[in-house]
Amino acid sequence: MECIAPTSAPWIPPERLQELPFGTAYVYPADSKHGVSISLPTWEATISYFEEAEAWKNKHIEWCYPRFFVNRPIRELADAALERLNLTKDTDIAYLLFPTEAIAQDCAWHIAKDHQSVAIDIVLDLASFAMAIFPKEAKGSAMMFWINAGGGLTTRHAMFSKDYLCYLEGEYSNKKSHIQSPKPIDSALSMPSWINGIASTSVNVKSTIAKLSTPEDAAQPPVTADDVILYPTGMNAIYNASEALASLAKTSTVVAFGWIYDETIHNLKNGPWKKFIGYKRGTEQDLEDLTNRLKAGERIGALFCELPSNVFLSSPPLHRLRELANEYGFYIACDDTVAGFINLDPMPYVDVMLTSLTKIFSGASDATGGSVIVNPASRDHNSIKAAIQARYEHACVFPLDTETLHYNSQYLIWRARKCNENTLAVVQMLHGHPLIKRLNHPSVDESLPIYKSLMRKDGGYGHVLSVIFHDKNVAHRFYDILNLPKGSSFGTNFTIAVPFALLVHYYNRDKVAAHGLPEHIIRFSIGLENVEEIKSVIQNALEKCTDQTCT
Repeated sequence: MECIAPTSAPWIPPERLQELPFGTAYVYPADSKHGVSISLPTWEATISYFEEAEAWKNKHIEWCYPRFFVNRPIRELADAALERLNLTKDTDIAYLLFPTEAIAQDCAWHIAKDHQSVAIDIVLDLASFAMAIFPKEAKGSAMMFWINAGGGLTTRHAMFSKDYLCYLEGEYSNKKSHIQSPKPIDSALSMPSWINGIASTSVNVKSTIAKLSTPEDAAQPPVTADDVILYPTGMNAIYNASEALASLAKTSTVVAFGWIYDETIHNLKNGPWKKFIGYKRGTEQDLEDLTNRLKAGERIGALFCELPSNVFLSSPPLHRLRELANEYGFYIACDDTVAGFINLDPMPYVDVMLTSLTKIFSGASDATGGSVIVNPASRDHNSIKAAIQARYEHACVFPLDTETLHYNSQYLIWRARKCNENTLAVVQMLHGHPLIKRLNHPSVDESLPIYKSLMRKDGGYGHVLSVIFHDKNVAHRFYDILNLPKGSSFGTNFTIAVPFALLVHYYNRDKVAAHGLPEHIIRFSIGLENVEEIKSVIQNALEKCTDQTCT
């Protein structure tokens, strides 16, 4: 199984994108050696990702989607930090790296919920990152925090820190161990050139996001850069928004309305909220049930939703949810990552908008990022913003990641519209295909009237779709034959596919299947390549699956 990913990418001008050979991800790691995109080329390879031992993964996988795996540069930095601590790698301890002490302490708190008797040591201020050291038995709990909270050290941060580690002061909470003194600073050691541009780069990214998310209705106040808060990942934005809203809400009940990404649900269930109410599909019946609960006196603090939902691509009744929020005094937090700023205009109906910048905002699949936007028109704008800022640390976002996102976001509008166009052509080809039981895309979903009511003037239907085959064996065969990049992301400039339920819900796939998400659903993110070539590759796999050997 090949599962590696790059750390940076050269800019490809729009006029050249359609000249590129189909199926090639033009990506390179930061050291300028050629790399390839994350790849799970077969159904069995995806299963192996979960079933193989950690030692096997560490040996065979260089790079992976950063929240799902600790990439090699981070492991190498951790090993170097252990040397500074005079500790040796053994079977009794495990460790994870975070950009700040506060996030490492959050990890320790989450570990303690499952392992109350374990001692967790924190290395403070070592090369501007923190290292949580804990017994091996707690590694599972720690990795769940890494995955769900999305606050781990980024690959680019680790590569930078490793070069400067020996020169920097450190402090260790375990007083029984002695940390090595730093080397004297070499007079030839120069500060990186990007240091002086940190503030301006951050403002540039936030200003871009603010402009893109400002409502089209001139009666609505514009979003400003001050309303935008940046995070290292989209999930970390969701994690922190949930924590902040829980601190403000008048009641500790939270609602997830519609199908919501698994890690978001985990953060809502395992955070400070005392009660969780989930409406899996966000149907009219679900809305009626929520309304009746509120009329009967039950109160909620916040409602989280996705617009449209990741994998089902359905849209929640945002207008009516806003009416309920106004009447009963709860917050609406909406994840618009799939829409990607360009297509929809949900700001007038939400208090907080959450977005993964890792996806189409970047497109290059070489940097992570996330944002929280506090709606300037929200009745509680000031208090929400204050609650978020009270727990915020600028050091949680590594400047070179922000610089990369700023660079990648050039021509975002052009890229998004081209992907919209290509995706509609693929949807038209697949809709009604005899092998396919269900096609999920906003343009063919029963919630289409809601989606259209929220579309921007020049918006489209997005770049993500998913298909469910009649026969799971056909789905396996189709995926194995499909000659496309395969991996756990979307919004990439290149077309990418993934067996969504298998990858996201591997350990509870039987449970989610009962809610209409079978193991053999396949999600596509359509890219910028020539659309006829995209269609040809998909059609070729479908044709080969008509053979009897497919089953």
